[in-house]
Amino acid sequence: MVVTLAAVAILALAPSARALEGSILVAGALLLLVLVGRARALDRPRGPSAYEEALRRRPRAPVRFGELAAVERAVALGSSNVFDLHFRLRPLLRDVATHRLARHGLELDGGSPAVPAALGEELWELVRPDRPTPRDRSAPGIGLPRLEAALHALEAV
Repeated sequence: MVVTLAAVAILALAPSARALEGSILVAGALLLLVLVGRARALDRPRGPSAYEEALRRRPRAPVRFGELAAVERAVALGSSNVFDLHFRLRPLLRDVATHRLARHGLELDGGSPAVPAALGEELWELVRPDRPTPRDRSAPGIGLPRLEAALHALEAV
């Protein structure tokens, strides 16, 4: 409608063949722009394109350190099974207790009466050097509440 009015105005002001050709050219260009816009609207996908989807960053899986996974496994197994408590979790607890006691000038296997007092009864029972090997390998382990209490005692050293 606007194009038609513009073409009539151009022809009224300058009645020549060139003005008519120019107005037809402008009308054709505007019509082409409208048609291209509508074609794009029909062709546009509803969601992101495959290209946009490929460019999106995917969240990375958390990095699991091997040693951390081994400690987690030892805690899980040791809390449920006495065999794993003795042979998997106990060595880790002994290692940490040794380092914690060394800060105070004590040795875990030194035989000093100050060591059981520093560690507490629950933790000392787990890490003492003369702890017997379990006879029933499938007996229940320490359980998480008792293990948590032992770890709090270890942190307090």
